[in-house]
Amino acid sequence: MSKGSILYIGGFELPDKNAAAHRVLNNAKIIRELGYEVFFLSVDKNLPFGSSVMDTKRLIAGFPSWFIPYPDTRAQWIHYLSSIKDFITVAAQCSDLKAVICYNYQAAAFVRVMKYCRQNNIKVMADCTEWYSTKGSSLAYKILKGLDSLLRMRLIHKRVDGLMVISKYLESYYVKNDCLIRIPPLVDLEEEKWRAGSEQESCPVKFVYAGSPGGKQKDKLDLLIQAFYELDPNYDFRFIIVGISREKHLQHYGEQAGLLDVLGAFL
Repeated sequence: MSKGSILYIGGFELPDKNAAAHRVLNNAKIIRELGYEVFFLSVDKNLPFGSSVMDTKRLIAGFPSWFIPYPDTRAQWIHYLSSIKDFITVAAQCSDLKAVICYNYQAAAFVRVMKYCRQNNIKVMADCTEWYSTKGSSLAYKILKGLDSLLRMRLIHKRVDGLMVISKYLESYYVKNDCLIRIPPLVDLEEEKWRAGSEQESCPVKFVYAGSPGGKQKDKLDLLIQAFYELDPNYDFRFIIVGISREKHLQHYGEQAGLLDVLGAFL
């Protein structure tokens, strides 16, 4: 018998379009094992703005999921950062809603979600994985994103009913929260993609980066390339990059064109 339902909301792109999607899906599987029904409200970059959220429902790994468009224009961003209309619509579809989990959620909308939950006797929780930096950004972005991050990290997360964090750093920062748990990135070993053969492969050793680094402020792929470039050329290895093209990388790190040429066969 179900213990009730939990609604997971945020900027993840189900089923597997960003790292956030993998995290929330695996967390949801644990929550389902605990006896709760889990629902998702996700973003979809291919969905036209103005689409009705009720027309987007589909099953993702067995979880009922709804989708909202990812903003593009300034007006769309203002709406995305503040409106909870679609959240309320989806929340009404979740029978016996016990809790809402907000994944790195935008501050203005987060406050409104909290108010809604308090009024309806629903627990509000947060899943915190990143403390965003505005270094190197425009003044407008610094003001908007900086304020959003400040409110969420220093105020809102300290007032939720439960908090999940991804790292020891965040765990130590929120150590005074009454209900706190650290959940590192998880994988489901039952998924086919993890059932690779156990036979030892011959050299070279393979190093793989998979992701979509956000410019110069995230993931530091340039440092990895520099490190591999400086290795002894007698080492037999391959460094495989998945998720970003050579051309896209060089838009931010044009000075590494020569390094990539030298590494050549290793990339």
